[in-house]
Amino acid sequence: MRQHVPDANITGYEPLITAMTNDAKDRHVLAVAVRADADAIVTFNLDDFPDHATEPFQVDVIHPDDFVLNQIDLAPRLVLRTLQRQVDGYCEPTMDLFGLAAALDRGGCPGTAAELRLQIIPA
Repeated sequence: MRQHVPDANITGYEPLITAMTNDAKDRHVLAVAVRADADAIVTFNLDDFPDHATEPFQVDVIHPDDFVLNQIDLAPRLVLRTLQRQVDGYCEPTMDLFGLAAALDRGGCPGTAAELRLQIIPA
């Protein structure tokens, strides 16, 4: 991670944890987002980040399905190439884009799975 995203390691967020009002087990996540001046947190745990806790910091909370769909909308070819590179790197077990779509369905991202299928099956 450090090699590809050097700014990914956030420090100095610990003093902010006690000021966070979201779910106690995820306060460190919001504190890191605030410290990093992040625009959003991408998580399946939407309920752990209620609006009253995130709005003062202008941090949006986005479901992974919505996040990836937004990326596909912005740059469909880039996302498809990136997903292809991802599955090309799978060794045990191997996977193709159809397998990835099935995994996304099972993992809680049905919209992304459906859009991926549309992208890989010509109309």
